[in-house]
Amino acid sequence: MPWSTLIQLINEVASYAEEFCPFLMQEPTMEPRLIQILTHIKQRNPECKTIIYSNMGEWTPELTDKMLDRGVLDELYISFYAPTREHYKTWQPGLDYDETVSNITYLLEQNDGDIFIAFNYITIDDLMGENEETAKLFIDKWRKHAPVRFVHYDTIHDTMPPYGDNDKYFGPPHPERVPCSRIWGGLNVLSNGDVVPCCGDYSGSVVFGNIKDESIKEIWRNDKFNEFRQLHLEGRWKEIPLCRDCIVWRHIENRDWVNIWMNEK
Repeated sequence: MPWSTLIQLINEVASYAEEFCPFLMQEPTMEPRLIQILTHIKQRNPECKTIIYSNMGEWTPELTDKMLDRGVLDELYISFYAPTREHYKTWQPGLDYDETVSNITYLLEQNDGDIFIAFNYITIDDLMGENEETAKLFIDKWRKHAPVRFVHYDTIHDTMPPYGDNDKYFGPPHPERVPCSRIWGGLNVLSNGDVVPCCGDYSGSVVFGNIKDESIKEIWRNDKFNEFRQLHLEGRWKEIPLCRDCIVWRHIENRDWVNIWMNEK
């Protein structure tokens, strides 16, 4: 995203956003302006929580030192699927296991509570292992340093193979689908300025507008966005290709949100 567009977005959104995650599916440490982006968000609104997810493959000690010195990052979720080297090669190919472990270890040693750090560990059978022995290897190694969060496997509206069995690890899903909280609680902006409904729409299949042409506030309230919400209110997600095969609602949707809609009925 051009710097001018990025600054426009931060200036407009950060002042009233509770959280700002300035990356979608890509690895944030590959962005050379990472520190600048986080710094500008904090300058605009010190109370806005900054969040990023990283596989830590390129998270250098130098980046750790800068991040802690500037104090511009609130939460970091580490995507590291490596109870063994073999698992790492399978699920995060192309990255160096020892280098990643070194990067993570240095950050954990230097961080004194300035950044909330947690590991995200996806519930895939191969990673969980028979009798959970594989996952236990991972937990035993890292939980003494930071929380380990087991996260649902998402097929990204049926565009990814169904590797994970969320029902197996998280129990019965919600009994009934309700409108998605994401389209009332936030939005996502692609690098070209297009505004899409959720992080699952990384290819821009549903575009409500572009921040180069309209303000975020105008897009948030425009007819396209409201018509999309109305389809959810009426339970017509089958008419939306993006949402039709989405599985997020089964487990990831907040139960309090689900209960509100169920009680309304």
